[in-house]
Amino acid sequence: MNPFQLNGKTALITGASKGLGRSMALTLAGAGAIVGLVSRDREKLQSVAGEIEAAGGKAHVFVADVASETQVIALAKEVATSFPRVDILINNAGMNIRKKITDFTLEEWNRVLDTNLTSVFLMCRSFVPQMRGAGFGHHQHDVDHEPYLTRRARRLFVQQDGAARFNADTGPGTCAGRNHGKRHQPGAVRNRDEYAAHAESRD
Repeated sequence: MNPFQLNGKTALITGASKGLGRSMALTLAGAGAIVGLVSRDREKLQSVAGEIEAAGGKAHVFVADVASETQVIALAKEVATSFPRVDILINNAGMNIRKKITDFTLEEWNRVLDTNLTSVFLMCRSFVPQMRGAGFGHHQHDVDHEPYLTRRARRLFVQQDGAARFNADTGPGTCAGRNHGKRHQPGAVRNRDEYAAHAESRD
């Protein structure tokens, strides 16, 4: 199957309100998929959905904190009322706190783990079972490149490789694009100031 012929398929993307999540949503919708947009920010999700619909695509907005078990369970029930099934699951939600490990608090450490790791477990536990045996199904875990890339490099990464080409066949941390199956490091940060201690999340 041509990876960009996704008519009739449904895709659920976490962290879809901005950045890579937004780019993947736009690309998948452009390929014909019905896209489910998940994050905690309803306003930003509605903006992305508006972009998709303006281009002739279809999108549904789901507000949830995917690090919360109760919210993911509720999300699965809500998604089931909109989609007959989920064919593509992209676990893109994530965050990083840019500071030395010795400066981390335990609360910060747990917040990063819950957002970047526990959320993947919760989403896969809820949605992967329905993807089995359907003849088509991919799930992608977006390994976080952001601590090592400038904003410009991140934009180029999306533009050059096609965000929607990430899928389970290539495995975590790889991209199926023009450089199929190879690990990518599009560019390094330019100076130490870009490692300033601040939190940034993709939700």
